[in-house]
Amino acid sequence: NVRMPTVVIIGAGLAGLTSAQALQKQGWDVTVVDANAAPALGTSFANAGMLTPSMADPWNAPGLLPYLLKSIGHENSSFLLRMGALPSFASWGLRFLAQSRSSEYLKSCEANFHLARYSLQKISEWSEELELQFEQRDNGTMKIFRHAKDLETPLKVAKQLTPLGLQCEQLSPTQATAFEPSLAPIENQLSAALLYPQDASGNAYRFCNALSETLVKQGVTLRYNEPFKRWLWHGNQLSGFATQQQSYTPDAIVLAAGVASPKLLQPLGLELMVRPVKGYSISLDAHGLEGLPQLPIIDEALHCAISPFDSILRVAGTAELSGWNTEIKPARIENLRKMVRAILPEQAELLLTKETAAWAGLRPMSADGLPYIGSCKRPQLEKLYLNTGHGHLGWTHSAGSAELLAAEMQSKPGDITIKPYQASRVLNRA
Repeated sequence: NVRMPTVVIIGAGLAGLTSAQALQKQGWDVTVVDANAAPALGTSFANAGMLTPSMADPWNAPGLLPYLLKSIGHENSSFLLRMGALPSFASWGLRFLAQSRSSEYLKSCEANFHLARYSLQKISEWSEELELQFEQRDNGTMKIFRHAKDLETPLKVAKQLTPLGLQCEQLSPTQATAFEPSLAPIENQLSAALLYPQDASGNAYRFCNALSETLVKQGVTLRYNEPFKRWLWHGNQLSGFATQQQSYTPDAIVLAAGVASPKLLQPLGLELMVRPVKGYSISLDAHGLEGLPQLPIIDEALHCAISPFDSILRVAGTAELSGWNTEIKPARIENLRKMVRAILPEQAELLLTKETAAWAGLRPMSADGLPYIGSCKRPQLEKLYLNTGHGHLGWTHSAGSAELLAAEMQSKPGDITIKPYQASRVLNRA
């Protein structure tokens, strides 16, 4: 019998579980370990649930610095910088701002779009092949605008990405409410809307759970309640790692631990340019309510979205540079409640009295807006591969990133080039 190569993946969120799926298809003997008690209890747990090639533009857009400086101390700011987080963002922040130059921003935008389109194709294929059920909807997303000037940047992005395959339809307020009748009460407040028919949505937490159940059936081992402890060495070569329960010395290791990834890499002498950007969500019980949105509605000015699932409305968004804490700030949750009132004024109070949960999660944001995928390309770290740093596109990029990772680990060319996302592109000595 031919021995299957072994791989252990650190992290059982979207990046880790999709990596497991792609690798087991390529013939790897896969184990996934996670510090939590079940899959997808970190940043994958309660996000907006959107699959959005339309949101390929990185968050470090030109002109961001003045906006961030003005945000300090303003809890209602859509992108908030907290002073206490500045020390931990020093080197990352300088690179983040440097990458906001128009030329770099546009390159990252195009690379994100290519990976997003490829990834949605793979998610669709997996969903059909594996019969995954996660409340999926394939009717697009819609951005709404109250002021004509707010259209400028999204239209610029759309113009750039349309030749690459993006579909974007500009709608008048009347057309927007004809397509999405839940917007009728605020039609007279709207200036325009943009419809992105290629986007999709669903419940990312249910996707992870459905995928994890399928992985077990396919022979993948999932181990929970195993916090990472330390790296293991054989001479000067990385040989594996130990959790608080046991040691692992596989043929390959995939680090897919989201915002924990930079700290795990530090003992290896590496500085990964990924930092946490906090997002918030509230989940609203929508049982028995009619006239609710049938597709995600994004309010660009508020950096927020309302996403319909089967029995809840998920209101998610805002961005906060506040370090590695997941503390829920009431003022930030109130911003989401205000969005419900602003978009669904007739149902808002009833929905908000049925609020089920407030949540905060940390998006692993890279300094250049692109994920880190593949080998570290360090002689002592031949076993180690990364799949992290996806920022606000974690679910959108998940399956595509996993397929690129698996191709590189098999020394095969990917369906699209991995070059823009190579993990070794900016991996400094710590």
